[in-house]
Amino acid sequence: MPSIAAFGDTASVDAVLDGLQRLGVKLVRTWAFNYHSPSAPGVYSDTELRGLDYVVAGAQRRGMRVILALGNFWTPHNFKGPEDWVAWARGGPGGANGSWTGDIVDFYRDPSVRQLYKEHIAFMLSRTKTFSGRTYSSDPTVYGYDVINEPRCPGCAAADLAAHLDWLSDVTAFTQGLVKSGALVLAGTEGFFTPEASGHLVAPGWRPWAVGARRGLHSVRVCRGPAGSAVAGGKQVTGGVTYAGGAVGGNGAGAPTVRDNLLSENPGAGAGCEGEDVMQISQLGAVGAMTAHIYWRKLQLYTDLAAGMGKPFIAEEFGLTQRFFDLEQRKVVFAIVLSRLVQSKREGKGFIAALFWNAAQPNMANGDGYDVQVTKPPSGATVSLANPPPPPSAAGAGNTTADEAAAMSPAASPGSHQYGRRMLREAAAGEAQLLLPGPFGTSGPGGVTRRLSQVAVTPGYDELDTFRRASARTSCANAAAYHWSFNKPPQTVDVTAWRARVAPVDIVDIIAEAAALLAA
Repeated sequence: MPSIAAFGDTASVDAVLDGLQRLGVKLVRTWAFNYHSPSAPGVYSDTELRGLDYVVAGAQRRGMRVILALGNFWTPHNFKGPEDWVAWARGGPGGANGSWTGDIVDFYRDPSVRQLYKEHIAFMLSRTKTFSGRTYSSDPTVYGYDVINEPRCPGCAAADLAAHLDWLSDVTAFTQGLVKSGALVLAGTEGFFTPEASGHLVAPGWRPWAVGARRGLHSVRVCRGPAGSAVAGGKQVTGGVTYAGGAVGGNGAGAPTVRDNLLSENPGAGAGCEGEDVMQISQLGAVGAMTAHIYWRKLQLYTDLAAGMGKPFIAEEFGLTQRFFDLEQRKVVFAIVLSRLVQSKREGKGFIAALFWNAAQPNMANGDGYDVQVTKPPSGATVSLANPPPPPSAAGAGNTTADEAAAMSPAASPGSHQYGRRMLREAAAGEAQLLLPGPFGTSGPGGVTRRLSQVAVTPGYDELDTFRRASARTSCANAAAYHWSFNKPPQTVDVTAWRARVAPVDIVDIIAEAAALLAA
């Protein structure tokens, strides 16, 4: 969105923001960086910065607040990523460092790189906005700051992970020291568990991080951490619904606030290689909430883990891509996530915001397949989000009907319920085949096998490239990239019932219903 405004297409920005306002959305998330902001240390495009100002001012006029991501682990469309900060530091004063590893570890470990990034954050927060005359650090429109989007250290050794955690501890504390408005400082985490963290969550002897590991259950026991509170109150924009959270996690007696033996899907075979310990990161003193980028699994797990720390939980990105899922599946995910959010408010739980990736209008390119056309007016139809269907009975909870398997499985290959990113790498050769739940873009009952190359492939920037994984860590990094699990989780929700409910409505109807319930 800021880049679109910078190119002069403010009409598209206004159309998306108007659509979100019509749906009742109160919180959006967008990039505070851009193609040339920065283009070098301390060098920013005034036009791009004014584009960001326009988006934030537009949100404020419509009664919305914003979460701003100050940097990015990825480099889509030539945005600047960790490798750029490393290169700038190496070429600057003190850059002749004999211990450079030539990969992502340098970004987290080297003090000269960290200092440059802190100077970037200081510049952004101290900058006076064009339309309001306020600095970003004092603007109450800003709900929170992600110090970086999706920080990872793929395949990192223990010492490297320690540097990664130290970076987040230092940079979040630094950012918190600059904020004058009470905005949350966030880590932008995706919700991965390292093997060490998973050891506190899973049953003994089961290793969800092992290459090729299959689906399993977690037996979770969480003790309360320090008390905390939530602050009440291209395209690159995440729209969402939220309610103002007060103090969460505390019950006045110091007892655990989560139940024992909580069951959840495992985090995926490669999760231990992603180099993110969402447990440790979320407990950092300056981090105001646990964040995760999900589609619908583990919502209760994250909510309860965050509550045990005395912090709220924000789903910063959720949704399903049209590249692998049909419209009915996408609607089911929106219904499940937003129903859980409505229940959280009703029950006084700490799941305080859910932001879908991403809001758009028809003339915007849908490169990753996640777009939601928010300019479409809602019909007024509802799906009873406040009264979700009961979970399947205990007797049938372990059984999966063919309809349920098709409902939420993206594209299981014949004879398998596992789908790995490995297939994406085979697409160019036309070797991979998908068993879709019907003709692409529909939800028909018949399975259709077609080659992946005929559908879509992962864009190049969604890769763990050489810089992000390093040759010495290729094995673990490949496990992270190739063995993501998309298995259907244990039946804690009745997917078949949700499919029936959402069939006659559009995604915008589900969003509008959730927003109305949360505003009541």
